[in-house]
Amino acid sequence: VAAMGFLVATPELGLDAILISIPLLGKDMTLVRLGAAFLVALGAALIVGPMVGKVAPCELHSEPAQGKPFKKRLLAGLEFGLVDLFDHTMPWVLAGLLIAAWVEPVFGHGLFQDVPTFFQVPLFAIIGIPLYVCASGATPIAAIAIHKGVSPGAGLAFLLAGPATNITTFGILSKVHNKRVALAFGVVVTIGAVLAGFAVDLLAIEVLADLHEHDHHEGSFWQWGALAALGALFVASLLRQGPRGVVGQITSPRHTH
Repeated sequence: VAAMGFLVATPELGLDAILISIPLLGKDMTLVRLGAAFLVALGAALIVGPMVGKVAPCELHSEPAQGKPFKKRLLAGLEFGLVDLFDHTMPWVLAGLLIAAWVEPVFGHGLFQDVPTFFQVPLFAIIGIPLYVCASGATPIAAIAIHKGVSPGAGLAFLLAGPATNITTFGILSKVHNKRVALAFGVVVTIGAVLAGFAVDLLAIEVLADLHEHDHHEGSFWQWGALAALGALFVASLLRQGPRGVVGQITSPRHTH
């Protein structure tokens, strides 16, 4: 039961997704996104979890963390956050920004604006299902769609359905459990995403007004410092992985630890 909730919550509630949501979607929408992801994960755990049979536990061979000195644990945590996690997340964020820039003119032609809100929400949930996109990469796409007139509920449905349900997840669930569990998982998450989207539109949750608004004043010391640090991490990641490694994080995601 807990594993099913974990399967939904992990890609939806990452710190990287939260941090990129605040400037692109606004604080209110970010809080709603977190709450909706929690409820969808809880629903998947309670509904799909009991359908899963008992699975033989895997043997794990790992060094107990209690035996490591604090300094080593601290360095290991920093290495994971600034190296492994950044290497995996950075390509997805760039991909999301590039896709958002590419599709912005499409949304600008009123492709979805004439579609009633009631149909926009399930439509964007369905669009997100087959895509293998992490929560961070999906955020700029949803932000552009909302900015161009798509309902906030439809954007939220895409954000919830996309990272949690994809061909890879269905394949793994079918192999580890069975197709019935995989299908039930997809249905529950999709329905939860659609209901959350309808609720957002019904409550008229406020989203960031204009993505093109910018401040003409000079950035603060902390803003420039953060930009410099992010740039340094990006260059280090590019040198460490190489262009093929960066692309490989999207085409064949991997983790070194």
